[in-house]
Amino acid sequence: MSKYARMTRAAAGMVKRALNERASTEERKLLAWDIAAQLVSSVAQTFLEYRKHGPIEVRYDPGLTTWANVHQLILCANEVGKAGPVAQYLVGAKLALRFPDSEVSNERFSAADAPSGRLGDFAVGDTVIHVTVSPTPALYRKCERNIAEGSRVYLLVPDTFLLGARQNAEGAAAGKIAVESLESFLSQNLEEMSCFSKDKRISGFRRLLETYNARVDAIETDKSLMIEIPRALV
Repeated sequence: MSKYARMTRAAAGMVKRALNERASTEERKLLAWDIAAQLVSSVAQTFLEYRKHGPIEVRYDPGLTTWANVHQLILCANEVGKAGPVAQYLVGAKLALRFPDSEVSNERFSAADAPSGRLGDFAVGDTVIHVTVSPTPALYRKCERNIAEGSRVYLLVPDTFLLGARQNAEGAAAGKIAVESLESFLSQNLEEMSCFSKDKRISGFRRLLETYNARVDAIETDKSLMIEIPRALV
């Protein structure tokens, strides 16, 4: 029996007790509150499960800065526990748009940075790019190895982790790891490619999401990682 079925049966039992003529008015009031809480919890859980298994719903407000819209996108992905893969595929999409004549690797998120000899999530020129929403000591050790092997290193993290990540990077290899926020890394190039024009900025954001979806669709079996294009971008 699913947890939702159990919650429904529990609520039904409360209704039965509430209808018991021997229950006092106060007892019925308390049971009514319990029933309402059970139903609200059930609906909330069902909605969350739907969001986890459906395409990621994001918001886009043309009145906000590109940085703010990217930040909102990452927050929406984080709400359904998908910030990690979304961040990686967004960076891949951005690199593919920025360097159309170069081959930008497209690896399944579960295989990213696995013990397979890969330097990092992406390699552009002599630079290795690591994308993470949760920097770990192991990642900084990998950055150190990249540097020892002659590569330049970029570490991209959500803005909320930026200060701590920069401090840890300085401790690992002072002045040798470029740490930037995902929001700045993605939004700056979108602004530049749109020539800082509002209309081009909107179409550029749409192209980012379309490229993201194409890259996810090409290699992922989990299609719930795809992003539903907001109406404001259609």
